[in-house]
Parts: sequence; C-alpha cells; structure tokens
Amino acid sequence: MAAINLPVPGSDFNTWGEKLNETIVAVNAQGDPATVAAAVATDIATPDSAIETALTARYVEGQAQSETPVSPEVGYVWVDTGSTVPVPVTPTNALLIAADSFTRADSATTLGSPTFGPAWQALLGTWGITGNNGYLASGAGGVNNAAAIDTGSSDHIVQAKFVVSGAPGLGVRITDSDNGFVSNLTNLYKRVAGSYPTNWSYSTAFAIGDTQRIVAHGTSIKVYRQAASAGAFAEVLSITDSFNLSGTKVCVRSSTTARIDDFLAYAVVPA
Repeated sequence: MAAINLPVPGSDFNTWGEKLNETIVAVNAQGDPATVAAAVATDIATPDSAIETALTARYVEGQAQSETPVSPEVGYVWVDTGSTVPVPVTPTNALLIAADSFTRADSATTLGSPTFGPAWQALLGTWGITGNNGYLASGAGGVNNAAAIDTGSSDHIVQAKFVVSGAPGLGVRITDSDNGFVSNLTNLYKRVAGSYPTNWSYSTAFAIGDTQRIVAHGTSIKVYRQAASAGAFAEVLSITDSFNLSGTKVCVRSSTTARIDDFLAYAVVPA
C-alpha cells in the first residue's frame, strides 16, 4: 500500500495538492484509513485547479512563516483551523484522519462532527462546544473524562492546543476510558484497567497556550511540545512500551474547566 507523503520544502506541491484533495474527499466519504490510503495512491486524471491554487498559496505563505524543519522527515500540512501557520508532522507517511477547529455553535451536550473526519465519541463525561473550543460540559470522572476519534490504526498521531487550564490532556492507543496512554501538562501515564501503574515526566512541562503532540508508532511513544503554539516542536519525552498495541483511538481529556482547540489526528500507514 502506498504511503501518503506530506510535502517538504522543494517537493512537487501540485502532485501533493491533488493527493490531499482526494484524501479529504475520501476521508469525509469513508473514514477508513486503509481504503483512503489506497485511494490517494491513485493518480487523479483531472485535478481540482481551484483547490490546488488555494493550497499552493498557503504552502508559500507557510514556508515564509515557518522555521526550518528539524529533520528532512518533517513535512507540512495545512488545515482550516483559523491559522495559516503550517503544522509539521512526522513520520511523513501519516494520513490525516480528523481535524477540528471547534468553530460551530455552542453546545452543552455534544461535540458534534469535527471540521472533517469521523464523529467524536464521548468515552466518559458529556462534551460540548463553548467559544469555538472543545470542553467537558459535565462529568464525574475527573481527569479521566475523555472524548475520542477512531483513527483505524494503532500507529497514530494526535495533537491539540491547550487553551484553558483544568487538567487538559491527550491520549493514544485508547480502547476506552480505562485503557491507553494519556497525558497532562507534566506527565504521560499508562492507564491499565482504570489504574495508573506507570508514568513518565516530560523534560519540559507544558503551559496553557502550548500545543501538545503525541506520536505512537510501533512500541515507540513520543511527546512533543510547541511553546505558545508557534514555531518548532521539541521532543519532551520518548518511551518504549508494548501495552495496548491494538488501541486505535486517540482522545482529548479534561476536568471541568479545561478547553482545547486546533485538534488533529493522523493514522500512520504502511510505507
């Protein structure tokens, strides 16, 4: 199965733009990573020139605003999250599954559908929208309240901006609210059958306003911090753990006050 290679400076953007266009259409229609990965590997006979033009403009703008990639494997993808700043992603064979700017009517009962991608699943607590942010409307689970997106792949990437304090966090390799790897501003935790047998501290703690990214690939799990949600991502934790390798969901977590924004979820597909 062909991988979806994200653009890097100097790449053939027109070709990539065509693939992104087909990816978005396919994800919206099907949401299945394997099906989408196979679809985007097929050449498009008639590219959408309007979309290509718009993507090219944002690509040039993003190059001007972004820093030099930390490695040749870091690519850029643009999502309509209200910002023109590029979002770097690694590994490059990552398939964008869901993106959410939470820009829709306030709701105290549901997150609704993301900007694009499969529907949100409330694993614990009642989640909603307030002020164009995702938040926990109510829930008795404390920091264990979670809402998930199923990437369809146990190798995946999740990231989001932490907007308001209140124990915000993310999760990878999630099967339910009791199993997976979950984060907060200072630590990554292994959650097994509702308990926390192991945790790891970051080399640098997160602050409200930062963006957090977690990459789960094989037995490797890495956490990255983008200070003030601008500039390069810096690795703050790298571990190896084989727990819950079948977990395909990623999640956001919160107590009653935290808010999150600019959510992205990727599946890492075979190269």
